[in-house]
Amino acid sequence: MQNSPDYTRFLSTAAARRQPSAIREATQLFARSPPSTISFAAGNPNVALFPFKEATITLKDDTTIQLDSSDMSKALQYLPTPGQADLLEWLRKLQVRYHSPIDFKRYELCVTNGSMEGLSKVFELVLNTTESILVDSPCYSGSSDMSKALQYLPTPGQADLLEWLRKLQVRYHSPIDFKRYELCVTNGSMEGLSKVFELVLNTTESILVDSPCYSGSLDFLRGFGANIISINTDSNGMSAEYLDNILSNWSDLNTLPRVLYTIPNGSNPTGASMSLERKKDIYNIAQKYNLLIIEDDPYFFLQFKKLVPSFLSMDTDGRVIRLDSMSKVLSGGMRLGFFTAPIPLWQKLVYHQQVTSLHASSLSQMVALKLFEKWGLSGFHQHTEQISKFYENQKNLMVNAIKKHLNDMVTFNEPTAGMFIWMKINGIDDTRKLIYEKALEQEVLLLPGSAFFSDQSKTYPYVRVSYSVCTPEQIETGMARFGKVLREELHK
Repeated sequence: MQNSPDYTRFLSTAAARRQPSAIREATQLFARSPPSTISFAAGNPNVALFPFKEATITLKDDTTIQLDSSDMSKALQYLPTPGQADLLEWLRKLQVRYHSPIDFKRYELCVTNGSMEGLSKVFELVLNTTESILVDSPCYSGSSDMSKALQYLPTPGQADLLEWLRKLQVRYHSPIDFKRYELCVTNGSMEGLSKVFELVLNTTESILVDSPCYSGSLDFLRGFGANIISINTDSNGMSAEYLDNILSNWSDLNTLPRVLYTIPNGSNPTGASMSLERKKDIYNIAQKYNLLIIEDDPYFFLQFKKLVPSFLSMDTDGRVIRLDSMSKVLSGGMRLGFFTAPIPLWQKLVYHQQVTSLHASSLSQMVALKLFEKWGLSGFHQHTEQISKFYENQKNLMVNAIKKHLNDMVTFNEPTAGMFIWMKINGIDDTRKLIYEKALEQEVLLLPGSAFFSDQSKTYPYVRVSYSVCTPEQIETGMARFGKVLREELHK
C-alpha cells in the first residue's frame, strides 16, 4: 500500500487556519468525565421547552416509523457536528457494503445539509482564490435550475412559511420600510451568519465585534482571515463610547471597518443586553461612519422583561442585516434560522445559498409552518413567554447559588435575557487551568472565558456559566463544588 499523501498540501489558506472549537473541547472533556460530573459549560436550549413530543411517519407501504419521546429529545437537540452517532455507524456499514475501502480506518464521515453543502465545503477546504481545479466538461452548472424541480424548494424558503415569518417580523420589529427587505430561511442561524460574513468581508479586512464575543463567530472569522477589532462591552452590551473612539482615531480611512457584528440580547457569553438608548447610540455611530450592522439575535425571545426594540426596528437607512433563530424556541435539531436583509444584499446571499446548501430542510420548514398555522401569532407569543419565564427562573436559581457559595470570590452582572452568566474570578489570572484541572477533579465543569476573546495568547480571569439545562439540584450542588474549588485555590 502506498503511503498517505501530505494532506497539508491540499489545504487552502483558510482551512489551514481553522482550529478546534473550545466549546467542543469542553464537551469532549465532559463526555470522558464521571457520570456524577455537573456541567455548566454547554449552552444548549432545554429540550423540555420544545413543543414536539412524538412523531409517526407512514411509509408508502403503510408501515410506520415511530419516533418516541426519547428519540424526539435526541432529534430536537444539537448534535455533534459530524452527525448522529448511530446514523454515522450505519453509513459506515453502507460505505463498506458498496465501496469496500482498502483501509477504512484512515477515513471518517460527516453528515451534511445535502451533498451540495458538503461539496461547497470541500471546495473551500482545498482551493484558494484564483487557484486551478480540473473539472468535467460539460460540468454541473450549480443549483439555479434545480430549485425549479418539484422535489426542491425555492432557495429563500417555503412560500407560506416566508409569509408567516414576514408577519412575525412586523409583529415584533415593525420595520420602518419593510418593502426594502426580504427574508431567507437557513439551516440554522449559524449558516446564515457565515454567509453574511462572506458576503461583506474580504480576507484581512477589519470587522468590529463585541468583546468578549461568541466563540463560534470568532472561530469562523479567524479561519476566514478577517482582522477582528474587539470593542469593549459592559452590562449594556457593546460600548458606544469605545466604538466611537476606535473609529474616530482610525489612522487610514481607506481601511476603516465597514461592518459591525453584535449579539444585542442575552449575549453569548456575557448575558448582556443592549438598552434602547445604547442601540440608538450604536446606530447613530453606524450612520456617522457608514457601517453595516449585523444583528445576530438568537436570544430575542428569551428576554425576561419587556422586549427591547431591535436594530431592525430603527433602521431608517437599510443598513441592518438581522439573523433570527428557531433553535431556542422550537428545536435546535430542526436547524431552522432566517435572515432579514435589504434586498440588494439579500439577493447576493440567496445566490450564495443556491450553490451551497440549495435551501433549508423542506421537512423542517413544513413542520414549522404547520405548527405556526396551528398556533397563530398569539399562540407563538404565549409559547415564547413560557420559555422566557422558564429561563428567568433558572437564572434566579443560579444567581442565588452563586451568591450563596461563591460570594465575594466572583464579580458578575445579573443578566436580563438568555442562558448565561459571565463571572470574573477575583484573584485568578487563568481560569482555563482552574477549570480543566481543579474544577474537573471536583466533578464540575464551566467554560473558561479565553474561548470568547480574539487574542488567544493571553490568559483571562473569566468563566461562562450556563443555566439552561441544569436541574435546581444540579445548580445548587455544582456551585457548592465550584465554591470549594475557589476557596482551595485562593487560600492555598
